[in-house]
Amino acid sequence: MHRVAAVVLLVLVLPPASHGTVAAEPPVIAVQRFLAAVKGRDCERAWTYFSAASRAYIECKSKELTASTPSAAPAFSAHNLYCMPTAAHRYHGYQPNTARLKSLSRDRAIVGIERHDPDGFRLPGFFPTRSTVTVVEIELTDEGGRWAIDVPASATGPQRVCTAPTSSPR
Repeated sequence: MHRVAAVVLLVLVLPPASHGTVAAEPPVIAVQRFLAAVKGRDCERAWTYFSAASRAYIECKSKELTASTPSAAPAFSAHNLYCMPTAAHRYHGYQPNTARLKSLSRDRAIVGIERHDPDGFRLPGFFPTRSTVTVVEIELTDEGGRWAIDVPASATGPQRVCTAPTSSPR
């Protein structure tokens, strides 16, 4: 009886053998984990969820912003730019529990998610009384078996030197 229970437990807990292939986590879960890292200000972990092209873009924007405002260099570092509260902290109002898969292809996914922006305050800077809810999209790319977030060009203002990652044809 104990052996049967142990085997059943192992079958339920351990993933099936994949013979060297790793299945990508679903795009919605990747977005939720990324947003959890941003909310917890775990910028190193959040950084790992960006696509390679997005990381290159963010590094370029980081250099551009740091050159224009050297006193804000720590906040504008590449790993902090989309994680810490800065001008580019676009993901702080996103509600992870509202993430829904909108489209999925072999190597691209779009996740729709609600963004809640404060719309009124009891005291300036404190206690938001209302929120404006906007449904936004997060695009992801499959990079070798994992879903990675693509950053849109408009995320950090007008382009000067850096070019945002472009979506591959679907």
